[in-house]
Amino acid sequence: KLRAAWTLLIVMSIALLVEASFPSTVPEHNISHFDKALHFLAYGTLAWLTIYVLIKSKIADIKYPYIISVVYILLLGIATESIQSFTPGRDASIDDIIADLIGAVFFLLIFKQQFKAN
Repeated sequence: KLRAAWTLLIVMSIALLVEASFPSTVPEHNISHFDKALHFLAYGTLAWLTIYVLIKSKIADIKYPYIISVVYILLLGIATESIQSFTPGRDASIDDIIADLIGAVFFLLIFKQQFKAN
């Protein structure tokens, strides 16, 4: 279970970085801020996986796993937006990074509540 979570975290992170280097694949739609919702969900899921592997791994006694998770999401969001700034047809957006962070914090709060319950 932990190995699968690590694998999924790494694959999703790499996929986001690679996807940022291609023209947008989000279809045209009438939903306002649809791309922000996708950022919220994708980076929230990554935050969930990050905190899970940090807490469940026996590598070291990690003192601030929630902060590490948020910093990881922030750095990954900045990296993907930076790549997009060099990709034809794509733009870097601070709003996307904000959506990434809001998703991360939201999913981490849910994780924390779940973790306390168990």
